[in-house]
Amino acid sequence: LVSEARARGLPEESLGEVFATATTANAMSAVLGGIAAQASLEFDRTHAVAAGRNMYAAPFNVAVVPLLLCSVLALATWKERFGRGVWSSGKDMSVGALTGL
Repeated sequence: LVSEARARGLPEESLGEVFATATTANAMSAVLGGIAAQASLEFDRTHAVAAGRNMYAAPFNVAVVPLLLCSVLALATWKERFGRGVWSSGKDMSVGALTGL
């Protein structure tokens, strides 16, 4: 974050506000994730028990959606700020990430 702020020419004083906002967003997303996990558990509980499935798997199944969305967002927007910008295999980072090296 610090390297990106410097690369964009943002004033150093703004970093405190950026970190505070990031911390707040992190906490809020954790709370919302917990609520979504509980809702998915409550929704799937009766169906899972009736079908003989593990009723505690629903939150993990639901978590795949934001994980994939955030992965795509990071892959599309994350800039390399160190090294050569390529994986050790010599491939571009986005190609290497998608092919699993």
